Amino acid sequence: MTELWYYKQYNKLINKAIKRNPSEIENLPTEKHHILPRCMGGKDEESNYVLLTFREHIIAHMLLHRIHPESNELSYALLRMIQ
Repeated sequence: MTELWYYKQYNKLINKAIKRNPSEIENLPTEKHHILPRCMGGKDEESNYVLLTFREHIIAHMLLHRIHPESNELSYALLRMIQ
């Protein structure tokens, strides 16, 4: 049940970023994020990338970790981001 809430929050974050006007974040540090992580079968294709602010990127990885707590790859990615 809790994982579903995290999943919904992740989708909201990604959809907001996809629909956002790039000028809204032009003065903020940004990073490309795989919508579907590579460790889960996501491809290195433009359709699988979204531009997130640095803060959003950390939140996205925190949510992914909560959705898939069994994934060592996602845990490692989050750990590297917050160190």
